[in-house]
Amino acid sequence: MVIIDFFKAIFDDIKAFFSAELNFGGPIVSGSIIIWAIIAGFAIAAVVCLYNRLLIGRFVSYLIRGGADLPEKALPLSASGVSNFFIRRALSSNSLLSKLVITEDTDKADIMKRRYYIPEKNLQRAQKLYVKNGASPFSVIISFVLLIILAAIAYIALPELIQMAENFAAMIKGGSN
Repeated sequence: MVIIDFFKAIFDDIKAFFSAELNFGGPIVSGSIIIWAIIAGFAIAAVVCLYNRLLIGRFVSYLIRGGADLPEKALPLSASGVSNFFIRRALSSNSLLSKLVITEDTDKADIMKRRYYIPEKNLQRAQKLYVKNGASPFSVIISFVLLIILAAIAYIALPELIQMAENFAAMIKGGSN
């Protein structure tokens, strides 16, 4: 029941935030907005971790398994099985992946026909960033559930903690006179 009240209160806060007029002279941040911002930040970080692990990590693993460590051993993107928009974007932009994974075929306009390899000097860094120690989908889901539970506890306890701090401040202020 507490969890349902938590989500109802969060929904009411979001609805009030977007329907209320902005008061530029007063505080706009509340405890619930801070909690939602933390959850949103974690969700974005989880998506980025999964993106690195599942999409880019598969492409890097494909190059490592194929032994593509020299220009002569370079492998085409089209045969990797992960040649979607995000991989093509990461390889064509000035991203970290485009600095670790090298192509000699810069004259080819079609990125799908280019051949890629990971030089020996970049191999450990590519493995560390994209293959090893990445977040598994299971660990991301468990972490997100734990964060929701922690947010619910914080949402319930935050008003009481604020009241305790105000009482303490009033006690200190009253005792110093």
